[in-house]
Amino acid sequence: MVYFEMTAPELDKTLKDIGKRLSKGDVTEAEIVKLYRRLCIPGEEIADFPARIALRSAQFGYFRWPWKIRNYYRGKRVLDVGCGQGTDGIGFVTLGATTYCGVDAGAKLDIDKVKNKNVPRVDGVTQRTGLGWTPNEIMAAFGGRISIVRGVTTDLLAEHARQPDSPKFGVVALHTVTEHLMDLKGVLSECRALMEDDGNLIFLHDNFYSWKGHHMIPKSVNDLDESNPEHMQYADWNHLIFDPPPGHYFTRALNKIRLDDLRAVTAQFFDIEIWDEIVNDFGRLTDEILARHPDYSRRDLSVSNVFCVARPKAG
Repeated sequence: MVYFEMTAPELDKTLKDIGKRLSKGDVTEAEIVKLYRRLCIPGEEIADFPARIALRSAQFGYFRWPWKIRNYYRGKRVLDVGCGQGTDGIGFVTLGATTYCGVDAGAKLDIDKVKNKNVPRVDGVTQRTGLGWTPNEIMAAFGGRISIVRGVTTDLLAEHARQPDSPKFGVVALHTVTEHLMDLKGVLSECRALMEDDGNLIFLHDNFYSWKGHHMIPKSVNDLDESNPEHMQYADWNHLIFDPPPGHYFTRALNKIRLDDLRAVTAQFFDIEIWDEIVNDFGRLTDEILARHPDYSRRDLSVSNVFCVARPKAG
C-alpha cells in the first residue's frame, strides 16, 4: 500500500467524490454533514455537528492530511503530535475518529490565526488569517471530541501517570514534525508509551536533504527567483553548504536527521509496516549538483518525504 494510492472502504461513489474535493475545500456544508454521518461511529454522533466550522476548515486545507490517512483511525482515538493550532482535529473527527487530542508547545488556544493552505503564497509565504473560531471555541463546539493541549508529549505522559486508567491512543500521527524534533528518540519513546499495543504510528517526514528540506524561502520551484541571492543561498541544495549564524532556524528547529537514521530510531520502538520514500527532485538535481555534494547520495537529495506506518513493538 502506497501513500497516494489508499482508498477508503465502505464509501459509495458520491462520498468518494466529496472526499476528493475536500482538500481544496470545494464542498458544501451539506456534503460535509453527509460524509460525517457516513463515517462517524453509530451511536457516537455529535448531536449538533458544527458543520460551519468543518466547512471552513476544509476551505483552509485542513482535511487534506486526515483524508489521506482515513483508513487508519476510524473508530479510534487520535493523538496529533506537533498539531499547531489543532485545526486538523476537525478533519479527523469529521472523518471518523472518536476523539482527537492535539499537542503542540506553541499552540495559542485563545487566538484565531491559522495558515490558509488553499490560497496562493505571498512572497513565498503561506498566509495566516482567522478561521473564525479559536481553538478553545472549536473544542467547545465539538463537545469534548477535540482537545488541544499547549505542551509536549511529556506532559501527556504525566497526565496519564496521574490517571492510569485513562485510555491510550489508537493512532499517533506526526505530520511534517519529525524533522523538527531535537529529541526525536525521546518523543518516539513517549509516543509508544501513549499508544495502545495494537495502535499505529503514522508520520510524514520532510527530508532536510531534499530540494525543499531547508524550510526557508523559496518553498517551491514556482517561487524561485534565481536572481535573488536570498533565494539562492538555500535553493538547489545550497542549504547543505550554508553556514548558519547562531540562533538560525537550521540550528534551533531542524534536526537534519538522515533517512537511514530516521528509520533506525523509529525501529527502536516500532515495527515498520510501510516505509514509502517519496522521490521528487523538482527537476533540479543534476550531475553537477551531485558532484558538489560528495557526502550525499542521489537518494539523500531526491527523496523529498517519507511516509511511515508502524506498529508498537511488543513489551
